[in-house]
Amino acid sequence: MHWRKSALFATNLLAFNVSVALAGEVDVVADTVVAYTNYELDHTEDTQTSGVDALTVKPSLALSAKGNDYSARASASYEYFDRHRFGDPLTGNLALDPDKPSHYTRYSYGADYEIIDNILSVNVKGAQSQRAGASSYANVDNQLLGSNQLIETRSHGAGYSLSLLRGDYVALTSLGSYNKLKSDGRTDNTSDDVIREGLDTENSQAFVSLSQGRALKRATWNLSARYQKNDGNTLRNLESRSYSGNLSFPLFSSISLLAQGQREENEFSSGTSELSVSDLEFTSYGIGLRYAPGIAQRIEVTYNDSDRTDNTTTDDSKQYLGVNIDWAFSRRTRLQASYGRNYFGETGNLNFSHSARYVRTSAYYSESVTTFSRLVATEASLGTFVCPEEATSFADCFLPDSPNYELNAGESFTDLVVTVPDINEEVVYRKAGGMTVGYDSGKLAVGLTVGTSDTEYLTLQRDWKTRSVSLNGSYKLGARTSLFSSLSKRKIERQAEGREDDIASASVGVKHQLPGDISTSLDVQYMDRDSTTNNLDLTERRVSFSIRVPFTNN
Repeated sequence: MHWRKSALFATNLLAFNVSVALAGEVDVVADTVVAYTNYELDHTEDTQTSGVDALTVKPSLALSAKGNDYSARASASYEYFDRHRFGDPLTGNLALDPDKPSHYTRYSYGADYEIIDNILSVNVKGAQSQRAGASSYANVDNQLLGSNQLIETRSHGAGYSLSLLRGDYVALTSLGSYNKLKSDGRTDNTSDDVIREGLDTENSQAFVSLSQGRALKRATWNLSARYQKNDGNTLRNLESRSYSGNLSFPLFSSISLLAQGQREENEFSSGTSELSVSDLEFTSYGIGLRYAPGIAQRIEVTYNDSDRTDNTTTDDSKQYLGVNIDWAFSRRTRLQASYGRNYFGETGNLNFSHSARYVRTSAYYSESVTTFSRLVATEASLGTFVCPEEATSFADCFLPDSPNYELNAGESFTDLVVTVPDINEEVVYRKAGGMTVGYDSGKLAVGLTVGTSDTEYLTLQRDWKTRSVSLNGSYKLGARTSLFSSLSKRKIERQAEGREDDIASASVGVKHQLPGDISTSLDVQYMDRDSTTNNLDLTERRVSFSIRVPFTNN
């Protein structure tokens, strides 16, 4: 009955958003996409060819509203499949699940309300979507096949933001959030009872920061604390705490003496079994110099002493040089980077953004102890291009004219390469990074994305590495016709299993605009997966024709 509860929740919130929006600026987008797809899959696990002819009908609705102290957005789509299978029936991991429906509902919503201007605000968000339960099959259209790899996830959350920055002696910033995630269970032959039953987890987190007030002119200081906790039916719970502080005194006009310290704690369990390593703790403190010639220009270099402990190690001390950079080269270019150590060894973080008239570049890198539900609760798109949420091709996407672009109804920043984690609650140490370069001249649009992800499972003997690259492009032949294409390559290494997968895909298509903003699209796609595990090789071929009929004019 979970779908009824989710649908009722989304309907009530959508009604709330609409009623609130009556007092402000409202944007509504509604359309229907009808598509025919011929899909063939050669899967060596079956040594046979299977296929699907499918007629798809997908109506969607998106709303957004903006007022003086609030913003609200909601979108929903319903997709119906009329499948006609041919060839040999699929078996194994891609077998047809008779309980999978021939229709799927997706929705997302969010709202922000500023209770006290520039001081206190609250927000809510949520979504329902379908994805592959195992990343091994994320590149296969499980929805079109109706395979048992397809799992539905639902998340709902709320949060607050508090900023008291005008105190004479102390300034305060505080953030907090709560998120609940549920997923359907897998119906394949998994031996994990939790995965078979589905996830039901809660994720809560809070952050508090104290710093000097306006009356303190010379010395600067900051104290901060962060807390995160996962609870659920998985018996793989994670509790994290971190503390940091710094104090600086000016020596010269732009140079200050800096003292700093930090502590990180991660406690996790795995049901009733005894873990070989848990209760990870890391402490460091050091002294150095800060160079800050401007408000948004800062470089810090410190020499630090650190201690690393867990339930098996009590004294593991190291010294290291730490670097922290936050530098705005201009209003359109900024670099934030750090290098140091944590419990696992050398670590770093990176955020870089650059915006020009026709080119947009962004890059990131981060390392963290996390779980699937934490990633869902905190996920944010780092995409450069803006695409309609129900886009059928890259030709529907564009590069915004401003780095501070505000999304309209039915739009989202889109990652051209997405690393899809397995749906489970194993505690992992994840290193993830990527870079996107986008170019859009109005006639030609190109997006190049490179991504990397290293995942170390802390409760299992399992390490995964993923490397990916994607090139997407579109070219306007005229006022109504565009060509689009994409090329991608992904390599997945599973070291414990001694397995490597090389996945290559390509597509090409044409989009044509008819009178009345009706658009048609024809595209051909090909995908090949070459695995060191012979029975996991597969080849996918697809031809699709779609027509989009809008019902609103923006």
